Amino acid sequence: MGKSLIEWTDRVWNPTTGCSPGLQCYERCYARRFATRLAGRYGYPQDDPFRVTFHPDRLELPLRWRPCRVFVDSMGDLFHEDVSTDVLDRVFAVMAHAPRLTFQILTKRPENAMGYLNNTATLWRIFRECSGVNPWNWPLRNVWLGVSVENQEAADIRIPPLLETQAALRFVSCEALLGPVDLIRYLTFEGEHERAEDMLARYGASQPVSWIIAGGETGPGARPCHPDWLRRLRDQCMAAGVPYWMKGHGEWRKGDQGWAMEKGLKHVHLGVRGFVLDFRVAVEPSATMVRVGRKAAGDLLDGRQWKEMPQHG
Repeated sequence: MGKSLIEWTDRVWNPTTGCSPGLQCYERCYARRFATRLAGRYGYPQDDPFRVTFHPDRLELPLRWRPCRVFVDSMGDLFHEDVSTDVLDRVFAVMAHAPRLTFQILTKRPENAMGYLNNTATLWRIFRECSGVNPWNWPLRNVWLGVSVENQEAADIRIPPLLETQAALRFVSCEALLGPVDLIRYLTFEGEHERAEDMLARYGASQPVSWIIAGGETGPGARPCHPDWLRRLRDQCMAAGVPYWMKGHGEWRKGDQGWAMEKGLKHVHLGVRGFVLDFRVAVEPSATMVRVGRKAAGDLLDGRQWKEMPQHG
């Protein structure tokens, strides 16, 4: 597998691929579109290319790579119910044998990750699989665990189990961002997550969530992302001292309705609305959003790029 087109990582590694219907994002999933194009090739089943599939021929690829960041399962979810414990053990054994690499795992099933990573039996199975690996080096210091969230509802469902899961570093990907999200209570040790502090301290983690990625939706049928949603996340990260990586605005940007009509561009109006943000009522200003394409929409927020990475050894 070559270098990744995903900006916040260097390589992708897909020892498993595929997912299944059930989550709201399934119909618009970019990985599902790509898998459909690759049906019958490169290990993607002809009859159902997005079926959860293990690719043993890809398993040991990272052992050949020089130090870099590796996004695990960009074409699926490693913690899908159809990925067996045996496969997970083999994948984590490879990660244990490659401490020079940093593995970034992103899931929409944090409860499955918690069940696997918090299980003492998992530690000893990995130890038996990896001769010479210190069993007390668990969780693996080179593995980052994150969850994908698209709105506040998803954040409040997926982030709490992430905080309860043993991991060296936790992150949240708000992409595609489809509404305003308040994450400040997940970025500090205040309130209901105080008990997480003792657990995290044992693994050298300084914060419950140590990195936020955000961006608008792209691809066919992409929905607009209000720039204030991205700005608000940026401000929360700055207040908590958490690195913020803004991938881009997606396919849409703020514009003028008259200009959009003159150019024949698709446009929508997002009206003024109020919502609760960090225990305060916030007001989101109206905006005319014009579909201009990913390149024209760009990745600037308040005149600059936001491409911050966590410092984790």
